[in-house]
Amino acid sequence: GDGVTWPSAGFSTGLKGGAYLGWIAFERGGFWEGQDASYSSATLSCNGAVVHEHDYAHAASSFLFQDVELTDMTQLAERLVWPAHGVARFEFTAATGANDFRLAVNDARGVPLRVAALAVAPDTPEGHAWLAELEEGQRQTLRRTFASLDRGRRESGRTAPVSPVVIRRLPVGEMVYPGDWPTVAPADLSEEILAVAGQRITLHLAVFTDQPGHLTAVASAPTTQGSAGPEDLPPPDVSYGRYLPMRPYGTGAAWLEVNHYRPEPSFDAGPDLARSLLIEYTVPAEAEPGLYESDVVLSGSGRVLARWPVRLQVLRVHLPEIPIPVGLFMNALPVDTDDLPEHTWWQLQESLLAEQGRAGLNCLTGGPGLDYAITEVGHEVAVQGDAAIRCIQLAQRLGTVRAVVPYGGFLPHLRNVTATPEALAAAIRTLEDTHNLPPHYVYAYDEPGTSSELKRTLDYLLRAGDSGLRTIGYTSWHDDNPPWQEMVSASHAPALNLHTGAQLAELGDQGKEPWVYNNGLDRVGMGLRLWRSMQLGAAGRLQWIGLFPQGFAFHNLDGREPSRSCFLVHDRLGVLVTPVWLATREGLLDLRLRLALEQLAPADDPVLKLWSVDGYKQDEAQWPDRRLSDVRRQVLERLAELSTMN
Repeated sequence: GDGVTWPSAGFSTGLKGGAYLGWIAFERGGFWEGQDASYSSATLSCNGAVVHEHDYAHAASSFLFQDVELTDMTQLAERLVWPAHGVARFEFTAATGANDFRLAVNDARGVPLRVAALAVAPDTPEGHAWLAELEEGQRQTLRRTFASLDRGRRESGRTAPVSPVVIRRLPVGEMVYPGDWPTVAPADLSEEILAVAGQRITLHLAVFTDQPGHLTAVASAPTTQGSAGPEDLPPPDVSYGRYLPMRPYGTGAAWLEVNHYRPEPSFDAGPDLARSLLIEYTVPAEAEPGLYESDVVLSGSGRVLARWPVRLQVLRVHLPEIPIPVGLFMNALPVDTDDLPEHTWWQLQESLLAEQGRAGLNCLTGGPGLDYAITEVGHEVAVQGDAAIRCIQLAQRLGTVRAVVPYGGFLPHLRNVTATPEALAAAIRTLEDTHNLPPHYVYAYDEPGTSSELKRTLDYLLRAGDSGLRTIGYTSWHDDNPPWQEMVSASHAPALNLHTGAQLAELGDQGKEPWVYNNGLDRVGMGLRLWRSMQLGAAGRLQWIGLFPQGFAFHNLDGREPSRSCFLVHDRLGVLVTPVWLATREGLLDLRLRLALEQLAPADDPVLKLWSVDGYKQDEAQWPDRRLSDVRRQVLERLAELSTMN
């Protein structure tokens, strides 16, 4: 955020007359959301003559890097930093004395385009050398600022690939790094996979090669022989992991890891470029039970390099809905309605809603362009928002929606509402009844910590009183803090980050609707821990974050914090999943399979006892993927027995 916004009079510098060289860099990203520059084109002139111009896009902060990949950190400047800052060289003729540089920006919105650096030098061998030295200094600074860290796993138990292609099966969502080597002991790729109708089955593979090359993976539609003849499942989706930098909060070394999965079957690989490959099978809810078989073929240089069968045993078991609202903060698009064609904007919203709904999520928090407006005419108050209503109803057509909670969209913050709480509550009820919408919550606070913050929050919560508003706010449990206790007591749905099971129960006993937030965006967090919190009284769950709005999308060097979002959105390819979403989806599936077993099994069933509330938020390190997968297999086998009996 250090770039300078030039005034309309521009920037003036005194020079000797003659031919000059220029080097310019712009400040286009943003440390926080809403700080990026948005415009269609920019022109730089000197003394009235155009010396540089470039095109940009209003949605560039979301899509500029959607087709970029780094496979080596030495590519950082050319592939990320230079494009992000529009770094360019130019030539101009200087006048003797003052030289006026002006920047004209077309269709500007939001934060003005800033200039991060402007350097000029005479067009001489010395000037060329000076600019080259300046540019190399920038690269050196980048290397120091984002020191490269190699996380490639080559420890004991792993060796370099000893054949043209080595394939290993991985836990779904496990991180992969370019420098990884395969484990010595291979997992059995032909192991039968148990599944239920309505499930998304993910086969996660690591691909290693001993020579650089371009590979293609193809998987056939699973087929079974049913009573009425052959039955097919839909063809699987094949995608591979794309590498981009990651770094810790705010500063520190950067490394390459899988940033997202690209829905394409072909990719480059090599001795120092391991690849993460997904084969995803969708089992429709109406699929016939039975054993389905599919072939996966990996080829390169015009020949088959590997082939293996995939066997899917599909069970006729209903995958139940999660009985409490569960969702992601900012579950919708991070771009507003005027940044994309309207039909594209809605297509992308629908694909996001569909992916979340298939996984079992049932709570909406919104995004840009999905705000309600509160209007007051006399004593009449109304809640209006065509786009918000359309989005919610679209989600309802795709699945169940149990709650609408503001975080990026929908109802405004309670402190920004001038209508009386009673009138607002009545207007929300009218909105819900008129359009058959789920319960709407009102955003009241987000981790207030100081005495003044707590007092200010308590003031407008007390004004809300018994109006019927479903107020929700985000905090953690605090002992011996009377202002905090008052704030929570005045809240309809206090949402806790740090807490214990006993504290959830205590809020429930007070007649509150306790929610939980930011308690693990991975398989164990969105599976076992979510189930435990439900048993202990949690009435809802939200998790940071669906889509990431800070800095430039698709890479994490320009934003406030590292992005561990569930999705990235490509304006042509649609919703792209990330490793964290794959692990989250597996956790939600563990949870729903457990709920299915609870519907069919007696209370004393030994498989039900494999999960308990004991160890809540204490023993999750003792639940690695292998243990969770073993429990899932036992649950599926027991479901198969019970469904046959019934």
